[in-house]
Amino acid sequence: MSDLLHGPPEQEGFKYEFKGIGVMPKIIPHKHCVVCGKAIEAHEVYCSDDCEKSMKDSQKKQRIFFIVLFALILFMMFISYMAPKG
Repeated sequence: MSDLLHGPPEQEGFKYEFKGIGVMPKIIPHKHCVVCGKAIEAHEVYCSDDCEKSMKDSQKKQRIFFIVLFALILFMMFISYMAPKG
């Protein structure tokens, strides 16, 4: 990768230069919201209260779905065990 990158990284205002792409400004450390994908500060998880609520609602629905699925599987196993053998 050293042949793709030019310039000293310690220098203030350092810009990355890649062959075929040109000069790109230094990117501030960040993450992306796990719900909508907006760029957020590195220590955050969600960009807004709406995204956090949306994720919690989604997790609740997913948890209910898996509980119902597990109960259905147990019910089917019980039915197959109780079915007459013959």
